[in-house]
Amino acid sequence: METTTTPAQQATPPAAQPPAAPFVGKLEGEHLDNFMKTGLLPGQAAPAAPAATTPIDTGNAAPLGTPAATTTSTPTVQPKEILGEEFASWDEVKTVLTKSKEAESKVAELEKNLKENEFANEEIRALNKAAKSGVSRESFDMASKADTAKMTPQQILSMDLQVSKGLSKEDADFRVSQKYKLGEEFLESDPTVRDARIEMKIDAQDAKERVDAFRVDKLTPEPVKLAEKKLAAWEPVLPQVMETIKTIPLEVEGMAYPVSPELLKKATDHARKFVSSELLNLDPTTPEGKETVQNVLQAYVWANEGPKMLRYQATEIEKKYIAKEVNLRKPEGEQGAPPLISKEQHLANSLASLPQFRKG
Repeated sequence: METTTTPAQQATPPAAQPPAAPFVGKLEGEHLDNFMKTGLLPGQAAPAAPAATTPIDTGNAAPLGTPAATTTSTPTVQPKEILGEEFASWDEVKTVLTKSKEAESKVAELEKNLKENEFANEEIRALNKAAKSGVSRESFDMASKADTAKMTPQQILSMDLQVSKGLSKEDADFRVSQKYKLGEEFLESDPTVRDARIEMKIDAQDAKERVDAFRVDKLTPEPVKLAEKKLAAWEPVLPQVMETIKTIPLEVEGMAYPVSPELLKKATDHARKFVSSELLNLDPTTPEGKETVQNVLQAYVWANEGPKMLRYQATEIEKKYIAKEVNLRKPEGEQGAPPLISKEQHLANSLASLPQFRKG
């Protein structure tokens, strides 16, 4: 006996899912990795698997009909639509990603090597700079210890004898102890002992200046010392140069732009950095040196206030044009000049010249 299926017995098709919103933008990061693996865009759901069907015994009867095969397709997306015209295929995308990962690995390796090559501490870094400047290890060690802010008057005086007289630490300590009566054998109640210790405090003030100068000289890199020397030579001359840029000549003859005090202060700082540059060797005693600095400062003013200077120039030109058109009268009292008249009188005279306002 043949068995057939009725419409009621057939499986109910699943409800249609609303289409996913179209993806807009470029695939990057996690979204790009997911697309390379599954072929799905962000927001696109995977196709549903076909529902399982129960075979129906139809005996020897001919089939009523062959159902159409269910097929699903994944939209084809070209890489240039998402990543730009420079990517013609996904193989090119993979190549770029591979090179990017290799570059990141090399950068990480370089950073690791840089950290390993860094100085162990700031003292070694400073020692390296001192060695490049020709400072011996002995002088560097002595200068590193010569921090007068952390030293007693006795230590300052001892260090002064070491750096200025070349005494050993032991001899310098002994000399200071004997001169200022610092040993246990000296009684504080003795007036001469008290006087010696007061004298120690006074002498330590002068010694401090010498020790500080020694420390700075040995720990300051040579380029910095050279820059300070250049700046010291220019300091007496800079005020004269700054006077020349208080007003900047404009294109219109006889017109100049007044530079603000704030900009003059910034220009002065800029000039100090310029003349002390290790790349330059300008002589402050020559006209050429002064002219070079003056030109640099004028360029600095233009770079900072160029638009304002052009507006100032346009305004001044407009003022001159208006003055010429109106033909302003000279002040009263000047020989041959007619007296000034008020705006009201000028208006009355203008109205009186019109036919409708003439008398008679």
